[in-house]
Amino acid sequence: TLECTTLPDGGLGRLTYDYSPGYKSIPADLRYNCVATPTSPGITAGSISSDVYVGTAQGIRMFPSAHSSLITVAEGITDVRQITVSQHQDSISVWAMCSPNRLYYIAGKKQGSQYVFNTPILLVQG
Repeated sequence: TLECTTLPDGGLGRLTYDYSPGYKSIPADLRYNCVATPTSPGITAGSISSDVYVGTAQGIRMFPSAHSSLITVAEGITDVRQITVSQHQDSISVWAMCSPNRLYYIAGKKQGSQYVFNTPILLVQG
């Protein structure tokens, strides 16, 4: 379950939003199966990324800096079930496990506030 709860205030009180995978009130293009944030070697406070990657039935999307603007990382791969992301300086590696038993690799680059991702490479099937 992934839920967000606001801090209570005098007018509205506390609000709770359910963002659990597949939850029906989430728009279809935002429904997700899994979530990941990038890891990096030698993690320091300055190297921690707040980018949030989500695996969906239609591909992989990303919220840069955890904001609401959604970026497409990969389309054409379906039923993404698990994602692992690593980032070292401007290089990004995305590994995606998809049903039924397919493993994809996607290379990416971060250039300032812009992201560029290559076409997914199917490494293993079955």
